[in-house]
Amino acid sequence: MSRRKPLYTVFVGTDSGILKGIEFTSCGANTKNYPSSSTLDRGNEITALLWRDENEKEIYVGHRDRTVSLFDTQAESFIFRLPINFGKGKIVDITQRKEHILVAVESGHIGTLFKCEKSEQKVFSDTLHGVKCTFKAKPTLKTIKGHPGHATQFATGGCENNLKIWDIERPNRAIFMAKNVPNDMLDLRVPVLVSDLSFMHDNRTVAVVSRNKFVRLYDPRAKRRAVINVKYEDSPLTSICILPDRPGQVAIGTAHGRVTLFDLRMKIKYRNPVVYKGINGGIKDLAAASPDPPFVYSVSLDRYLRVHNIDTKKTVHKEYLKSRLTTVLVKS
Repeated sequence: MSRRKPLYTVFVGTDSGILKGIEFTSCGANTKNYPSSSTLDRGNEITALLWRDENEKEIYVGHRDRTVSLFDTQAESFIFRLPINFGKGKIVDITQRKEHILVAVESGHIGTLFKCEKSEQKVFSDTLHGVKCTFKAKPTLKTIKGHPGHATQFATGGCENNLKIWDIERPNRAIFMAKNVPNDMLDLRVPVLVSDLSFMHDNRTVAVVSRNKFVRLYDPRAKRRAVINVKYEDSPLTSICILPDRPGQVAIGTAHGRVTLFDLRMKIKYRNPVVYKGINGGIKDLAAASPDPPFVYSVSLDRYLRVHNIDTKKTVHKEYLKSRLTTVLVKS
């Protein structure tokens, strides 16, 4: 009798360029490594993962050395690897808008990779997102996320680069630009340190976490400043993801190794968040795909992939993956 082929439902990127496929079973976890190159080094570090389409059979992989590869989960092989030729710095994120794959780099530039039936064409647009150095800190881009309710819109944010919402069909100017919070009690400007963002379940509001420890909720229909602005603990916030079928609820990761459940619904007053324990390293990335079972996935600096049950707060799976982990992608 032939052995069943593992069904990998979780994919994790590493700093050496290895893409890891993980299948959780009742007896533990099956793990397989997929090297993207014959030479594995920091230049091959995986910095972004994105499903190519809703079939979730192919994955776009962004690398530190400014290349984008496509991985076929069924053939278990990399199809191609293309260099990008715009901006400066590593690839920070990838998102999909209509027939375009948007690739963002640290310098604040975003290019377009067009999808084709047989292969991908290396065709990039002009800069969609430019940043100006108006402060001493060098502006950088940290994240880009597609708008689930508008096929052409996406949001960006980073260091001294506050939340902006763009339309790919009108790239010359952002359709929404967030305004920084008022000066602090000493009348000093509060730095903008956006580390991650996510569109909420209503497809209108945007949740943002920052390295200066704030969770903010923006409503472009109301005003440019955040409608909710909450400081959480004394730890930089590194990652955020929405929880499926749980309106207003998000999971947030911190640099001190906490995964926290926040409720950002306007009608509910802020209350003590739910904390998922057992993590010993700063959170690098979070993911939550299906509401059944209600799991949140996290990768951290201690090289563990952890799966927590959102309701019971228990650690369902915990797998040591040897390499330094950078990002996680989960099948829905």
